[in-house]
Amino acid sequence: MLFRIQTDIPEYQCEVLSTGEWKMVTVPPPNCVLFLDTKPKGSVNGALHWLAYRQTDDHNIHCFILVFDLVGEVFQEIVLPEMIDSRDGANISVYGNSIAFFLMKDCSNVRCQIIWVMKEYSVVSSLTKVLTIDDHVPGYAKGFRRNGEVLLSTKEGPYTSLDLENQKTKDLGIS
Repeated sequence: MLFRIQTDIPEYQCEVLSTGEWKMVTVPPPNCVLFLDTKPKGSVNGALHWLAYRQTDDHNIHCFILVFDLVGEVFQEIVLPEMIDSRDGANISVYGNSIAFFLMKDCSNVRCQIIWVMKEYSVVSSLTKVLTIDDHVPGYAKGFRRNGEVLLSTKEGPYTSLDLENQKTKDLGIS
């Protein structure tokens, strides 16, 4: 099953490819802006996920994970804590049967990346900070491997993985 969002028109149009034909999703997506691009950032529990935000009536920014349930063909939202700001670099990734959240911040005058994982899918209170990447960790987190290790992209070239338990990195030999 494939999914596409057309963003070059005044209102998003969503379609699902199933049984060989594109079918228009009858439930419109919520009014929001997707971070970075329109490609889903993770497929978990039969749903696609994007990082999104909208401006509230009091001109604050409300960030959330936009969820599209492929079976029910409906949109849902997973509310994120107030610590998220749309001006920060942010991304989401699959983490086992749940979602991980990557946030860029200024940490003591150094740019760092903080990784939170949702231990229980769609339960915001289960968000747990698992790692802060700063100058001591070589690379930038791109996602998680199936074995739970963090996939890091380095300036020097090859991808490395970081074991969260023992904090050891290994070169994956992939550029």
